[in-house]
Order: sequence, then structure tokens, then C-alpha cells
Amino acid sequence: MVIVYDGECPFCRNYVRLMELRKAVGNVDLVNARTPHPAVSKLVELGYDLNEGMAAIYGGKVYYGSDAVVLLSPMTNGRG
Repeated sequence: MVIVYDGECPFCRNYVRLMELRKAVGNVDLVNARTPHPAVSKLVELGYDLNEGMAAIYGGKVYYGSDAVVLLSPMTNGRG
């Protein structure tokens, strides 16, 4: 799983810190959308506006904005 988020957004920064995704899905790469990273380039190329929302890449599929939150929330609430 790769999560791309706005590293300058206080909510995003704190949200990803609180995640317990590693318990649910194993390896998780947290990527600041403001850094030069292949995942950031791929998402921008696909037309995602990372200034407007975070993205999660999981199982080869991109989840963006509220869809990313919906994907991640059940994985982090202890019920996995």
C-alpha cells in the first residue's frame, strides 16, 4: 500500500501518523505529495489533484479523497 498525502497539511500529517495500517496490511509507504516520488508523479499523470485530497494505492487501484478515507478507516479501527 502507498499513501500519498499533503505533508504540509496538519490534518493529513496527523491522520497518517495515527494510522495502524501496518497491523492490517503489512508494509505501508507514506509519501509526502510535495516530494519528488514515483507515486506522486504517477498520480499527477493520471490527473489526481493532490492539493485537494490524499490518495491510497492498494491492490493496484487508486483511491482518492473520501474514497481513500473510506478504504483506510476500517483498516485502522481495530476490526481490520
